[in-house]
Amino acid sequence: MMMPVYDGFYFLEQYEKEFEKKYIPVIVMSAAGDTRSISKAFDYGIYDYFTKPLSSVQLMSFELKVKNALRMKNTMDQLRERNRIIENEMNLAAKLQRKFLPNEISNENFELKYYYRPYRELSGDYLDVIPLAGDKVLILIADVVGHGTASAMIGSMLKMHAIDFVESHPDFDLVDFVKNSNAELIRLGVEDTIVTACFFIYETKTGFLNYVVAGHPYPLVFDFDQDDVFSLENPGTLPLGLFDNIDVMPGEIRLKAGQTLAVYTDGILEAKDYDGEFFGLENIESTSKDFVEANDVFEYNRFITSLIGKLDSIQDDVTIVFFSIRK
Repeated sequence: MMMPVYDGFYFLEQYEKEFEKKYIPVIVMSAAGDTRSISKAFDYGIYDYFTKPLSSVQLMSFELKVKNALRMKNTMDQLRERNRIIENEMNLAAKLQRKFLPNEISNENFELKYYYRPYRELSGDYLDVIPLAGDKVLILIADVVGHGTASAMIGSMLKMHAIDFVESHPDFDLVDFVKNSNAELIRLGVEDTIVTACFFIYETKTGFLNYVVAGHPYPLVFDFDQDDVFSLENPGTLPLGLFDNIDVMPGEIRLKAGQTLAVYTDGILEAKDYDGEFFGLENIESTSKDFVEANDVFEYNRFITSLIGKLDSIQDDVTIVFFSIRK
């Protein structure tokens, strides 16, 4: 450790910067045997430390330490390679998951846009938009408890189930669909699988919105004509996956021209603001209210900038769907 110009600690400092992610074990042999020097060397992440001169027993120990260090490096190299493969597979899965997201819609009747932000590569949030017969559209948003691979797979299952159900039921009934989705989750038999969800059928001819809120945060309606924001509260339905049979409590509202329906997952509720506090329902409602009072129509980019700008830390998947009725 004691060298002219640059000592061993300088070398260890540079080594740590240069080879931080490569894990090359370093064994130090030095005449400096004081506690401070040894402790400082270990702070740089060395594998072991020997003081000179070495006894015969220490020489044998030194040889074993070198062999163990080489084994450790080989193990770490294998682990890094496996992690690299897993990371590549997760990134590919995330790309595929994004391809399953619905297209945003803008037509003469309504506009649908969404904000989608997985916490990790894969999201446990699911959303879909499926056309129905009779100028109707089915809108789904669900939040599988947890996040990651298992939650994403359950979300994919929900998507395929929804498509199959719509195709096999020309006379689509929202209550039957919710009950059938719950039964499908129960049939899977995956322990602790709980899904909160909102289901909507919008009739473009009449403007009526039929909906079911299953354990999910209540959607908000932005009314720019009245400078008001209100929630779609009803008796509510239990989350899916808890019980074999559930009572489904549907609701109905007629959306007016210029109104915007906002549906979000609880990741936004559990996000932290810059004071380290949960953002919560009150802040979502007040942010929405301030936006409605300051604007005549819904503007996606402006609202998202206003909302996300108040968040310091997001620790869950976040999805927000905006469904705006044309004037």
